[in-house]
Amino acid sequence: MFGQLNINATVTKRGQTEVLHKLKRKNLSMAPASTFNYQMDWNHEAFKPGKYTLHLKATSGTKHWNFDEPFTITATQAKRVNDKGVNLKRDWSWLWILLLILLILLLLIAMYYYGKYRARKDAEKNN
Repeated sequence: MFGQLNINATVTKRGQTEVLHKLKRKNLSMAPASTFNYQMDWNHEAFKPGKYTLHLKATSGTKHWNFDEPFTITATQAKRVNDKGVNLKRDWSWLWILLLILLILLLLIAMYYYGKYRARKDAEKNN
């Protein structure tokens, strides 16, 4: 068994250095000659299609492992996962823009009818 396994993982766009996601875990354990499914937290963000690289460093005592694994998220994969996602951060900017446009339209309609009302009241005063 590998005890006190520490993992430091980051995800970047392929060929870039800006870290998009990172996760550190301490005191994990695993059996030798086995696979280790490691899940990264995406911070409630929706998956975006693209080419990425996982940079993973693992240590246990004096043992060290480094992995740089490229992976791709296709548009189909992103949609499938995002449709099932819970508590994803959503981009609501389109909704705010739509509400602003509706508010402006309502204001213009109100100004138009108020202008007609004022013109009718002024015409009644002059008669």
